[in-house]
This record gives sequence, C-alpha cells and structure tokens, in this order.
Amino acid sequence: MVIASAPVTEGRVARSRIRETHPEVCFWALNGGQPMARYKKTKEGFRERKQVLRRVYPDTEDVVVAALQRYPRSQVARDDILDALVAAVTAAAKKKGLSSIPETAELDSRQLRMEIVFYRR
Repeated sequence: MVIASAPVTEGRVARSRIRETHPEVCFWALNGGQPMARYKKTKEGFRERKQVLRRVYPDTEDVVVAALQRYPRSQVARDDILDALVAAVTAAAKKKGLSSIPETAELDSRQLRMEIVFYRR
C-alpha cells in the first residue's frame, strides 16, 4: 500500500478525491461478491483474476502482456500487474459504481476517509 504524503493530502480537493482500495476486495466485488478461488501467486489464480478483469476491461490481456514484456519479474511480480490494473479500473469507475467498506466512512486526523473503495457492477 502507498501512503499518501502530506503535500498530496493537504488540499480540500485532494482529500475529497483520494480514496483507498485493496486489490482482493476489488476482485471480490468484480467477481459478484465471491472470493477468488485460487491464490494470486499461482498460474490458476493469475488466470482467474485476468478473467474477472476482462469482464469489465476488455483490454486486460494487452495491458498484462505489455507490462510483462516491459518489466522484469525482479522488479514487478505478475500478480502486482493485476493488482495495479484492478485498482486503475476501480479508480476509473464512475462514482455511481463505487461502493465502500464501511458504507459510511469516518475521517482520520487528516480528514481522509477511512474506507476501502471498490467497483461493483
């Protein structure tokens, strides 16, 4: 997880836009509220997550192939590519398609929402 630095979170507009997500929660939501059946580090788990992503983002395979060709595994693990892509798909979702845990978020000391956001189709 990346922690947002103070300059990023200082502005009111930034605080209203910065949201936190978690890849397994996103995959769970995109999989109809069902947890993924396979561990993400296995070939089956990787394939399973790609299939789920393809349903909402048809260019998934192109993004994955490009990332696998561009970055050596010593720098980026295969499953990290899918984690980043599911976060990007979530970020690109229209506000109406977003849900969060909890449904009503509390604010932390920096006035950032304490929540995990996911895209529910």
